[in-house]
Amino acid sequence: MLINNKSLSNKLLNKNNNYNKSHSSEENIPKPQPAFQFYEQNGFGSLVAHVTYKIGHWIDNLSEDLVIYAMKQAVENNVHRWKYVGKILDDWTKKKFTTIEEVEADKLRFAAQ
Repeated sequence: MLINNKSLSNKLLNKNNNYNKSHSSEENIPKPQPAFQFYEQNGFGSLVAHVTYKIGHWIDNLSEDLVIYAMKQAVENNVHRWKYVGKILDDWTKKKFTTIEEVEADKLRFAAQ
């Protein structure tokens, strides 16, 4: 009888653990986007509401790939400020760039001059 109770208890515990794993509150929390992670993990600082809004705005207007690429450009130039990234993104918007390939082609044209 003790073995059966122990076996039954283990089955119930496993069932509850599986339920908790599949129905955790973490499922409802949106996972951070890579652009936000890139910002925090590459020395720009902590995300504050204003910068979070700006990053989201640029992602909506251009693309997440271009926002991350602009941050990479800032890191390569050792300038870890969002204002610098914003200027890069402004420039790309004025030039009507929508892809990384267009940005790279422009860099090559500039270097050839």
